[in-house]
Amino acid sequence: PYFFSTLVVFAIGRGYDAKARSSALDCSWTIVTMFHPEEKAGCWVKESLSSTVLPELASAVNELNTSMEGTGERSERLKTVVEILQVLSCLGGAAACRGKSSTQTSTNVSEFLVHMACSKVTKMPFVSDEASAASATFSMAGCAEDIGPNAASAFGTMISVSAGGPFWRQRLSHKACKIVLESIDDLKEFRGSMAPIAFGHAGILCHLACSGNLAGLDQTKMEKISYEIFRFLNTLFPTAQSQDGFVSVDDEERILMKELALASFVKLMAYRSDNIAKYVPVVLVNLLRAFPPEECDNADVKDLRVKLLALQGLMIATTMPGGTSKLLKVKPALETVLTEYLRHPSSLLRKAVIQTINTWAVLT
Repeated sequence: PYFFSTLVVFAIGRGYDAKARSSALDCSWTIVTMFHPEEKAGCWVKESLSSTVLPELASAVNELNTSMEGTGERSERLKTVVEILQVLSCLGGAAACRGKSSTQTSTNVSEFLVHMACSKVTKMPFVSDEASAASATFSMAGCAEDIGPNAASAFGTMISVSAGGPFWRQRLSHKACKIVLESIDDLKEFRGSMAPIAFGHAGILCHLACSGNLAGLDQTKMEKISYEIFRFLNTLFPTAQSQDGFVSVDDEERILMKELALASFVKLMAYRSDNIAKYVPVVLVNLLRAFPPEECDNADVKDLRVKLLALQGLMIATTMPGGTSKLLKVKPALETVLTEYLRHPSSLLRKAVIQTINTWAVLT
């Protein structure tokens, strides 16, 4: 346990080399999943999280809360928070894979990450009921919009682990789904049903669709997940420029959100077509917006994965139930838009475009 706790301290140390810290985290994972002794030893992950990781996270978030928007200092403090969240998610995933006495630890970590993504204030895990309100409360009032997507990303890292038993991912997915859907319903009551979905909530839902195990989830919840991901996709591919500057040149975070939203929607198209089919005709137009004509000769493709995912969605759409009449209405526009990209400098993108055009060419 001493060796493990020392590695964890090193992994979150701000003054150490990034690659060395990453290696220390990998070693910590291996120790938990392969060399952790039996039940009588308790859970080393819980002890390290309580004594080291969570206090460091609370301190880093407090510093972020007090920093000024748009400054380099705030960017550095946010980077620190993100690094600690990744350590938290890695150790939570290791606890989930180990199971046994670490099962409850993994549940507490995943629920904490979901609450961080969905709210401004949440309860610290592993804090006794007798603890003071100040020590039991974790506040993100001044930085919830910054932390939300990153907490969702950390949750996605945790549930995307392929090791461990067959049921832990399904258990954590169902618990996370309950939390995020209840939070979305509460926000709709407060802001109205048409209020845009926050990046944190959307990130959790997208990661659940991509990496979670939603087997056994009732039809009503699957309908809600599909609808919210559909709404999120529409906000990322708006129909026109807004006056408040929300729609602008895509920055790195927005491109990553597009990738995540498209990946989750394409996954639902392929494996949950009964829930998603009714949204496909609208989404087809959004998928074509990933191919603006001014970029067809641009060799510097920052959103290549977005375009490839959009093409994959366009191809899957031809196999979905509901007939081809609605697809045929989109076909002329699709051929016009994609034909321009046959001269794109990226050979990978050109091949995918050709395959998509050929797939749609047989629709009659």
